[in-house]
Amino acid sequence: MQEPQVNLKDPWIAAALAFLVPGLGHLYQGRLFKAAIYSFCILSLWAYGMYLSGGKIFQYRGEPGKPRTELLSFVAQCGVGAPGIFANIQTRRYRRLGEQPTTSLSETITAEFEGIVELQQGDEDLDEPVTGAIELSPEVGQFGDPTIIGRINGTLANGQQVDFMLGEGTRLGPVLRNSRRRAVEGEIVTQKDGRAIRSGRL
Repeated sequence: MQEPQVNLKDPWIAAALAFLVPGLGHLYQGRLFKAAIYSFCILSLWAYGMYLSGGKIFQYRGEPGKPRTELLSFVAQCGVGAPGIFANIQTRRYRRLGEQPTTSLSETITAEFEGIVELQQGDEDLDEPVTGAIELSPEVGQFGDPTIIGRINGTLANGQQVDFMLGEGTRLGPVLRNSRRRAVEGEIVTQKDGRAIRSGRL
């Protein structure tokens, strides 16, 4: 007696579905047990990895000048399928919209701050970690162009309380990043005889 053959349908469609969502190709072919095994094992491992990283690890970081080894974490997860496509879309969107820093504001913003300040001490520049609060405000520059100024109230690693002024030209980092925080760059200045004198850098 000849054993009945299982109708596996179109193998190319099954392969495409299996790549997009692990187990979906097997489900398409009617192989329910394998579909459940593959989808549960692969997707649960991927979801747990995303949980451990706070949802930030799965990104395509093929930036010019960056080491190719940074792509390994992305390549290792490509087998999960469809999320890799969205990671590529996010990267393209980042490169198109998020590369330019913010150099002007429409209103004052205040946020918690944690970073490194470079302070001038004689002929040396010292890097000091600081935590506290930052306030950034819109300003009209000396040539009439919109710019950003700011102030940082915080504490250095040694416990010293500091109050830094940020001069014109302070910039906010790109909006589109894998973090809720945004980088800030600017010159730390002190006022002397009505002029802003550089005393460090953020």
